[in-house]
Amino acid sequence: CTTHTVVPNFGNTSFDCPPSPSADIGASTLPLNLTTGTREISASATCIGTFANGEPCYCEDQVQPNACQDEVCTVDASGEGTCQGGPTDSLCAIESFRSCTTNAECPASGDSCTTKARGCLGATDASGVLNATVARTGTASQTRPIQVATFCVSDTRSAAVNTAAGLPGPGSLVLPTDACVKPSCP
Repeated sequence: CTTHTVVPNFGNTSFDCPPSPSADIGASTLPLNLTTGTREISASATCIGTFANGEPCYCEDQVQPNACQDEVCTVDASGEGTCQGGPTDSLCAIESFRSCTTNAECPASGDSCTTKARGCLGATDASGVLNATVARTGTASQTRPIQVATFCVSDTRSAAVNTAAGLPGPGSLVLPTDACVKPSCP
């Protein structure tokens, strides 16, 4: 296969060798209603999982509020959450989409295998019940706007992917942008 581009977060991509049709797990349309204002999603749905049945969730048919071992998601001032009580994930520092167990499994130059607390969306109380909206606020600018969105990610046709990714479930996007309005840009 000819590599047509290398994307830092997704690796090599090729038009010559698309994935096998049998590997298709479905298409998800994300309602990316981008804004430079504020977007939020509230916990207005009900969890359907065995252990979280009846608790608040963000999306219809969501199994549990998060994948934290103690169910507690701690959110910082920027709105980013972590599972302080575990689990931890081993990921490449530069190509953070790659799981790893050794530095050799991180092929980007200068990359290394790091361990960090798993990320989560939506602050919870001490017992693991969601108690806040997921909110992202952008920045209006003519040259460097930051666009944001919050949304529900639908499930796929693969039970394994749904379980590993926690689908259906909430998602958010923060999209920094550089706009150039000159004939030639630096």
